[in-house]
Amino acid sequence: MQLSIPILTSTRHQPEAPTECDAFFEGSNGTTLETGLQKVRARFDAQRAELEKNSVAKQKELESELEHLNTIKPDVDRQWAAISQALEDRIPSLGMPLIIAFIGTLALLAEARMLAPAMDLLNVTDLLSQFISALGISFITALAFHFAWETLTREDFPRLWKIAIRLWRPS
Repeated sequence: MQLSIPILTSTRHQPEAPTECDAFFEGSNGTTLETGLQKVRARFDAQRAELEKNSVAKQKELESELEHLNTIKPDVDRQWAAISQALEDRIPSLGMPLIIAFIGTLALLAEARMLAPAMDLLNVTDLLSQFISALGISFITALAFHFAWETLTREDFPRLWKIAIRLWRPS
């Protein structure tokens, strides 16, 4: 029957042996207390130097980030003042855009739900695949309608074209 020693198995792959293992080895081989304490101090000094080196690098990184933020602060303050002045201390409307987005999402889901059974014609037989395919088609259609609407309502779109599109009706 083999018993594992927890401190040796959990630290077996570490680059340095744990201090307890070194202390046991040094003590069992008759090393004096002063020599052991010097080794422990040297080890902790090396760890402290490594930690200070890493902290200096992190500190320099944070200082450069702070300097960058201080550089862009006047522009951000100027933009914030312009936005605050434009809003005139009113809270921007969030209710109506959220309601429109919710209704639009429901419309897309309803269209996808109605279109899903038609996917049988395209040999998409799995119910989830039908719904995902129909949802994709619904999103693409909604995007196409959005682009068409944006094109027809832009100010730089020629007025004559707008009139021609409204007057032309396919028979």
